This record gives sequence, C-alpha cells and structure tokens, in this order.
Amino acid sequence: MRGRVLLVGTDMGARGDDAIVEGLTQLAARSTSCLHVVHVVEPGKHVEIPGAPKLTQEEQALADGPHALRRRIQYDAALNGVPYAAARVQAHVRLGQPVEALLQASVDFEADLLILGTHGRKGLQHLLIGSVAERLLRHARCPVLIARPKNYHGLPKSPYPFSEPHERVHE
Repeated sequence: MRGRVLLVGTDMGARGDDAIVEGLTQLAARSTSCLHVVHVVEPGKHVEIPGAPKLTQEEQALADGPHALRRRIQYDAALNGVPYAAARVQAHVRLGQPVEALLQASVDFEADLLILGTHGRKGLQHLLIGSVAERLLRHARCPVLIARPKNYHGLPKSPYPFSEPHERVHE
C-alpha cells in the first residue's frame, strides 16, 4: 500500500504556516506518506529583493525559493513542536496564479489531500478579491482540508454538549 501524498499550499504568511503545521502533523501520523509544500509566485507580485535587477526577481525567487521555504517549514515545525521528517518533505516554488498552479501541482504529484490556510475574508473584501481556498475547494480533484488555529475564545458552550449522558473524557 502506497503512502498518502499530502500537498500544502502556502502564501508564506501566518495562514500558510497553519497549513504547513497541519501538513507536518498529518505526515507524522503516516510513516509512508510524503509532503509537498508549494508556494506560488505570481508574475509581477513578488517581494522586492534588494540588489537584484527587476528583470531577474522572478527567476531568483524560483531559484532561491525552495531553500527559503524549507527553512520556513523547519521553523514552523520547531515553533509548534511538530516532527520534521526532512527526507519526506519537498519544497517547491511555482510561477503563476495560485489556484491554477496548486491545481496543477495536485495533478503532478497525484495528491491525496490538499491542505490550505485561509484568511477568512468576508463581505465585500471576499467578493472583490475572491478566495483562493474557496476556488480550490470547488475545483480540486482530491479532498481539501482548510487549516486554521483552534480558537473558541468568547464562544459560549451549549448547556447540553453531549447527546447521551456520560462522563466527559479528558485527554
């Protein structure tokens, strides 16, 4: 039986870190699986690289990006106390539009699970910008998991959280 192929899409921001941590957590639970972490560089939308000519910034991002992404994955693992199995993790940088590039990566790697973070934009901002996660949910040819940090702060519990009377199990 082959292991599962896990694919994480990251924007190199906090929500992308949530997806990386979830991917590493899933990987740790599956000894024969592999994890591909993909960051997409949009043409014309990239971070300025001091001292680099403008014409080569995308090429430099593609060349240097996998190493920077691997450092970010290692940092996220250490920060969150999640195992990092370097031999089973691959970092990729692709050029293009995030939705199309991640859909293609899922085909290229035959992903069994696509893991994404989301900014959770709502209202007009969501309408104007659209949601990469939402479009991937609609078009992906494999299951999609949206990773976000657990946070129930300020939300009241229901008076009857269980359907049957029993003792609550504490982990």
